[in-house]
Amino acid sequence: MGAMKIRIIALLALLVAVLSPLYADNTTQTSQTPEATASAPQPGFGLQATIFDRVRNPNTNLISNVSLLATYPLTPGDVYTLTIGTGAAPELGNTSQSVLTFTLQLSQDMKLDVPYVGTIDVKGMTLPELKRKIIEGIKRSIPVQYVNFMLTSPAEFNVFIYGGVNAPGYLVVNPLDTVIDAIGLAKGFKPGASYRNIELIRDGKTESLDISKYYTEADFGANPRLKPGDEIYVPPAQIVATIQGKVAFPGTYELLPTESLATLIRLAGGFVPGALTSRITIERIDAQGVHHLIDVSDKEADTTKILMGDQVTVPSTTQNAEVVSIDGAIFGKLRSGETPIIVPREPVRVDIPYFPGITLLNVLDEVGGPTPFAIANKGYLIEHSTGKHIPLPIDKLWKTRDPALDRRLNPGDHVVIPMETLKVFVTGAVLTPGAVPYQPDLTVEQYLLFAGGVNEKLADINAIYSISAGGTRTKLSLTQTVSPGTAIYVSTKPLLVINEHVQNFFLITGWVTTIVGVLGTVLSFWLSYGPALSNLFK
Repeated sequence: MGAMKIRIIALLALLVAVLSPLYADNTTQTSQTPEATASAPQPGFGLQATIFDRVRNPNTNLISNVSLLATYPLTPGDVYTLTIGTGAAPELGNTSQSVLTFTLQLSQDMKLDVPYVGTIDVKGMTLPELKRKIIEGIKRSIPVQYVNFMLTSPAEFNVFIYGGVNAPGYLVVNPLDTVIDAIGLAKGFKPGASYRNIELIRDGKTESLDISKYYTEADFGANPRLKPGDEIYVPPAQIVATIQGKVAFPGTYELLPTESLATLIRLAGGFVPGALTSRITIERIDAQGVHHLIDVSDKEADTTKILMGDQVTVPSTTQNAEVVSIDGAIFGKLRSGETPIIVPREPVRVDIPYFPGITLLNVLDEVGGPTPFAIANKGYLIEHSTGKHIPLPIDKLWKTRDPALDRRLNPGDHVVIPMETLKVFVTGAVLTPGAVPYQPDLTVEQYLLFAGGVNEKLADINAIYSISAGGTRTKLSLTQTVSPGTAIYVSTKPLLVINEHVQNFFLITGWVTTIVGVLGTVLSFWLSYGPALSNLFK
């Protein structure tokens, strides 16, 4: 028994020795200075970047804006100033002219106590109506030279905004502020946020707002004033598409699920003179990363659905009818060994005038060849005359320039070089781990937000790493950007790791203690009763 106890003590000492470095390492991590928080990106996604760059903060000089005050909603907490210029009134104790000034505040039950008039229930009144009632009431009560009643300080109250804004949380606003003002106070939209399906939650009811109508149609109902207790949720946009070419306002727009290509064209201001409306092109990459090119006419626009990430091109009637087109993971222009060139992060399309004898290598040279994001071994040709998809050895042709791999092209032929789906992978102590679409300007903190944010109970924000394919860890700060394909890992808090080790430790020691106890009992029983039992069975 003594030898067994010595072995158990040795085992416990070994476990403590194993756990101690782990605890020391994690303690060191927790003592590190937290990384600085990421600076919020500038608003820019949505209706048009230039519009949301001008999302304003609420006007601080509201009480001088007569047009706003005409419809001002009386709100508990409003502060008013009442000024009365009295004449000589001996019966009131005034023997000379004087000016009386009173500060009044509207109570929570919408009642206002007014000198010489009494308590007024202001429910349903506008500010001009209240002013008129007070002036008339005072003039009936006492002799006055003049009476003035004005809003001195609008009530302030909290609303809550969350979702796709850069600074979610409680905002302090007043009754003249609107939903767009709240978005301005929250530092604008995050990339990918919806501006056409904003939810205003008021008195337990949810109203969907398309604030683009405020800008494009002067629809003031799409940008209502705020009330105490309001909540504003900005969800992610479900469909975002780009349109370029012969439209009035090329750019990136959000569509609702029920809308079509016709809506996108309308949002972009419609066609401009010279648009080749019979040959609208939609470039699309499906969920499997396969590149599609779809040609439609304006007559099909009402029934043509647009999907997330679609790129629509409306060509010009003056463009050369005989062209060879190429799109996908290409640079888009000739490359020079002396001039640095930016690698496009999105598919690029180029139409090249056809000439007899033009070859695939000629086209690749013209557009700078495939980019590092190209899946060049899966390139193909859409043959204009037959519509067939013909595989092309683009990778080998570009590297070797072997004439045997080259081929002649015909007018209308279309070359496609698929692009890798650019993703950043977020794992570890986040709420919704998974792949997030890569965007070049996003920081680590923003990728974490796209993954639902960190798990506050588990996450150690001082231990965020990028994990290489070989398992190498590189520490990341919240403010830095990452490259496509990066795997971001959020570690768990050291205390939780230790707790797991401690639980395992006590589980092991408890198991060992139980075994030792059982063996001790059996041994004691045998020493006491073993000889008698042996004699019994002889």
